[in-house]
Formats: sequence, structure tokens, C-alpha cells
Amino acid sequence: MISMCRRSLLAMVLIPVACVLCSGCSLMKIELGGDPMPRTEMNARVSAHEFAEHFALVVEAEADSILADSTDRTVQMNALRWKINSIDAIRAAAFRTHPYGAQVDCWTLCYQMVGLLDTGGAARAFGPYQPRAVAVARQLLNDAEKMVSNYMPDERQTQYRSFIVGYVATHPIVDLTFAREPSTPAFLDYLDVPDSARVQAIGTLPQVVHNYGSQMSIWSDQWPRQARWRTELLVMERDLDQVDLRSHIDSLTAYADRIATIMETSPQLAREITDELVAGLDPILVAAERQRIAIMQGLDEQRIALTETIQQEREIILASVDVTAVRVADVAMTRLHEGLTAYLLWLSIMTAIVLGLPFVIGYITGRAVSRSRRVVAET
Repeated sequence: MISMCRRSLLAMVLIPVACVLCSGCSLMKIELGGDPMPRTEMNARVSAHEFAEHFALVVEAEADSILADSTDRTVQMNALRWKINSIDAIRAAAFRTHPYGAQVDCWTLCYQMVGLLDTGGAARAFGPYQPRAVAVARQLLNDAEKMVSNYMPDERQTQYRSFIVGYVATHPIVDLTFAREPSTPAFLDYLDVPDSARVQAIGTLPQVVHNYGSQMSIWSDQWPRQARWRTELLVMERDLDQVDLRSHIDSLTAYADRIATIMETSPQLAREITDELVAGLDPILVAAERQRIAIMQGLDEQRIALTETIQQEREIILASVDVTAVRVADVAMTRLHEGLTAYLLWLSIMTAIVLGLPFVIGYITGRAVSRSRRVVAET
């Protein structure tokens, strides 16, 4: 009988404890990671990247066409500058952190390019081929408006267009270097977007990794062509074109043939030819070294720009991770306190029941016994 009472008492204590612990487990469930970016914003970011690739292909095709059709060295150099610097600019615009800010910055760049080629500092950069370049710029502006129309209602497009027109009027691109400040900070200020919302536009870690992968894919695809274009531009700027290089190579070949035929008969003449060969080789080596230095400088600039972008993204992610860690710790302590409070409450109730039950039973039993004795005495 005593063992049965002990087992009943143990069950009465353990069952509520188990219930509290199980409920505590559900209270302690915590999901790690940042807030996911909405699908519309993720699609807007992808569309900005795709537009950057489309922009690069269209500008490259028209610049190559002008290069092939024109015999004017200045026009050819301007065509190279156009595709080199505009593609760099559109890539930077499409890689902005805020998805809609990236779309608007691409849109703004197209407006700025139309102004530059139509009435701005590069209105005569392509000579008789200027109308073709302006037509391409206007086509890309229309393509940019089509891109944003898929993600914005008409009234919002009108609002954003008003901002862009005002921004371009005060921040034009002045030449083919395409030096410009990003319009995204001014755009977000125009919308009164708080800094906290700008940070939330990053997304979860998989979304950030996807964004980096897309950026690296675009950059690695364009980098070899950019290096070749910069080399061609440098050769033109140094006034050393491919014909000059070919003539130098042919002359070196002639010198080598002369040395091979005369070496056996006239060592003195061979030495003179060798000196002449070295003198002819020096300009080529100097030009090659200048090209190498210029290319390395261009690559360093690209690397520094990419490193700065990655560092900014990294700092934002780390700040978001710190906020998430603090939030997790607060939630954990809150849930733990709630779980312990519930457990102690159940334990107190069960203890009161266990300790008070014998007195209640004794009281009821005593009353029953006294009532039975009273009945016996009356009979």
C-alpha cells in the first residue's frame, strides 16, 4: 500500500514537470538568420544585374561598329572610352545593395548618358557617327524604363522619374570618363527610407551569397574584354598602333636574317647589326612596359573597387549578425525565465496538493466516522 502511494506521489510530481519541460522546449525554439528579402525585391535585384549585361552588350556592339567604320583615331579612341567607362559605370550601378536603388541608379545612368551624348560634353565625340551613339543611348533608356515598369506601378514610376530628372539636372556626366556619384543615397533620402530599412535590404545569407555569385560572374565575364580594350586604348594614346608594331617586328626579322647570313664572314659587321637591333628593340620594350604598367593600374583599380564593395557588404552583414545575436540572447533568456516560472508554479501547486491531500482525506474520514458513531448512538 505504501509503495503504491509512493508511486502515485512520484507520478503526480513528474507528470507536471514533464509537461512544463516539453512546453519549455517549444518556447525555446529559436530561428537563426536575417530576415529574408521579399521575392519582388530579389527579382528586382536580378533584373538589375541582367540589365547591366544587356547594357554592356549593346554598347559594346555599337562601339565596335564605330571602331570598324571610322578611320579617325580620335573617334576610335572615344569609342573605346565609351564602352570601357560606361560598362564600368553600369556594373557599379547594378551592384548597389538596395534592389530598387540599383534599378533607379541604372535608370539614372541611362538618362545621364543620353544627356552626355546628345547635348553634353561628348556631343561631338563620334563625328558623323554621333546620331548612332545617341540612338543607342535612347534605346537603353527605354529598356531601363521597361525594366522598372515590371516592378513599379505607373504612379510610382512617375514619382521616380521626377526624382531622376531633377538629379540628372544637377549631377550630369561631363565626359566619357563617366565619373559620377551614385544616385542611390539621394534616392533613398528622397523616399525617407531609414537606415535600418536600408540594412534590411541585404537579405539572408544564401541570398547574399547568390548576389555575390552573380556579381562575380558578370565581372569575370567582362574583365578579359575590358583588359583588351584598355590595351588598345593605351596603344592608340601612345601613338603606337598595330601597323607600327608589325613594322617593328618585320624590321627585327630582317635584322635577324642579316645577322644569320653575315655572322660567319664578318664578325665586326655582325656586331654593328646587333647594336642596331638592340637600339630598335628599346622603343618596343619601353612601350610594352608602359602598357603593362597601365594595365596593372587598371586591374588594381578594379580590384580595389571590388574589395571596397565586398568590405562594405561584409560590414553591413556583420552588423546585422550582431543585432541577430543580441536578439537571440534576449529571446533565449525571456523564454527560459517563462519556462522556469511555469515550472515552479506547477511544482508549487503539486506540492500543495500532495501535502494537503492527507489532511483533507483525514478531515473527510473523521467527519464520516463521527457521523457513523452518532447514528449508532441514536439507534
